[in-house]
Amino acid sequence: DAVPIAIASGALRHEILEILEGAGIADLFSTIVSSGDTPESKPSPAPYRLAYERLVEATGPIDPRRCVAIEDSAWGIQSAIGAGLRCVGVTNSYAADQLTGAELIVGGLHNLSLSALDQLCAGGGRRP
Repeated sequence: DAVPIAIASGALRHEILEILEGAGIADLFSTIVSSGDTPESKPSPAPYRLAYERLVEATGPIDPRRCVAIEDSAWGIQSAIGAGLRCVGVTNSYAADQLTGAELIVGGLHNLSLSALDQLCAGGGRRP
């Protein structure tokens, strides 16, 4: 079974699509929330809430405790947490100490595995 994947980004839709199509991965994403799709942008939870709602519409019920946002900024982490999602911080743009609130921090996507995501999601509720 395919894992439902969404994008919640502050970038413009055509910019996101250009990158995804260039990488040959556009068809992997069930939904894209881009700049202007919500009245407020990150750090508001609105972009992640809309992405979650669209995933549920497209695929059926999804336990929010098993939804993980992958973020590289404090604003994105605040947005994901506000939407009730788990969050992994990636140190692409900011150092680990600036990614407060993320439940797991990795030095790059190459350091993130499905087993690490499963372990994160198996933890139950959000950590304090």
